[in-house]
Amino acid sequence: MFPLDVGNRRSCHESIELSACDFSMPMKELWFFMTIFLAILCFVFIPTALFYYEGDSEAPVRSRIISALCYEGAVIIILVLIVVVPYGVVGYSKYEITALASGVTSFSSLSSGTVQDCIIPLVRPGQAQGLESIDNKACDAILGTNNPTATWKVRASFPMYLLAIVSVIGWCLFSMFGGVGLISMPWDWITSWVRRPKKVITKSEYIKQCQGIGREAKRLQDESKRLKTHERSHGRSRKWRGEVKELSKALIELEDKEYELLQAYPQGEDRQAVWTMGVVFRFVKLVGGILGSLWSLMWFIHIIIYLLIKPPLHPFLNDFFNDLDKAFSLLGTLAFCLTCMYLVMCSIHGTLKLGLCIGFMRIHPMRPHATFMGSFLFNAALILLSTVAILQFCARAFAIYAEGTEIHTLFQTDIVNLVGFQVLYGKDVFPIIMLVMAGLALVWHLWKLWSYDPKKNGKSREQYEIEMGRV
Repeated sequence: MFPLDVGNRRSCHESIELSACDFSMPMKELWFFMTIFLAILCFVFIPTALFYYEGDSEAPVRSRIISALCYEGAVIIILVLIVVVPYGVVGYSKYEITALASGVTSFSSLSSGTVQDCIIPLVRPGQAQGLESIDNKACDAILGTNNPTATWKVRASFPMYLLAIVSVIGWCLFSMFGGVGLISMPWDWITSWVRRPKKVITKSEYIKQCQGIGREAKRLQDESKRLKTHERSHGRSRKWRGEVKELSKALIELEDKEYELLQAYPQGEDRQAVWTMGVVFRFVKLVGGILGSLWSLMWFIHIIIYLLIKPPLHPFLNDFFNDLDKAFSLLGTLAFCLTCMYLVMCSIHGTLKLGLCIGFMRIHPMRPHATFMGSFLFNAALILLSTVAILQFCARAFAIYAEGTEIHTLFQTDIVNLVGFQVLYGKDVFPIIMLVMAGLALVWHLWKLWSYDPKKNGKSREQYEIEMGRV
């Protein structure tokens, strides 16, 4: 939608209003439609399906549907109170304006060419005192010195207010997931190539590793039963919570080891083809990791020199896209589209990396071939909400390139002037949080790189690497 909005604006000359063009699209109406559709998807359809899948699996389908609809009804009532009530009370936009004033003169002076830049306003008899102090450029909003300022208050449309609410929620997610993803996605792609198995292990070694995984799984199962018995008899003590945390960590490590073993010993009838595709895929991820590292670096530079420093040091990527458009119009739009989509990919990767973190606890984590439907739906809603924040972020980050687009007007003119939203968007709170999260992600990856346990499951690191086919 955003590249379409940019192309729609550039299909018409800058001096001509879009409504006067023959081949322009009603982008503002399309943006409002997409906003309402996304809100219905995130707050109605997905929660209803989530309540259905999280319900009692042994209950009849009809009762599960009724239960899900009842829960969703409560959610809708809460959302109405959160959105509609503030909209009715403070759903206004405030614009700081400069009042310009100019007097009148006779038509004869127009032909004589004696009209000054700014005509002194007419006053009633006896009120001429002080006119000599009026600025001769009182009708110039830039150069005038005595121009009074005022605040223009206007009621915001409900779709625009809904877009602002969804944007704030999305920013809370994107500043966390996007910041982590900008570092983690290229890092993980390159790491997956570095830690790739370089040869297929033997069948005997595979069986031996499977037996070890089976014994560890049996031990974790017995430990889980012991903790359940302890919970029934003594409750959830502090020691019990610590043991549950260690059990969850051991289970994740066991699943990682199983995944690594399947990479070193492909399954299926045509194992050679599976191995070959795996090798090709890892080299593709290496190239993607290198390009992603450069892309993330460009994003960090652009955020710092264009968004955070006042005034901006350089337009950077805005000039880059404009130069591509001068060479061939489709190149600039394509590069702009890929740059925005890269943020979406980083946000998705950050969601998969973190899940939803509350304190030091992860809820609804996602893993390949091991994700419950409820977790999948929950994270899908998080990604959709993050996309709205990505849209607003790109509208501001590429304000020069996207100037005149409807979405730029909505986010940079209308929403930022809504009552209650000026502080969040005027102080660059969310971009700063995103940079902080990216820095923490980088520190965490470096710490994991240099502080791993030299022994894994009682074996030396070198022996483990040989067994997994990495040497």
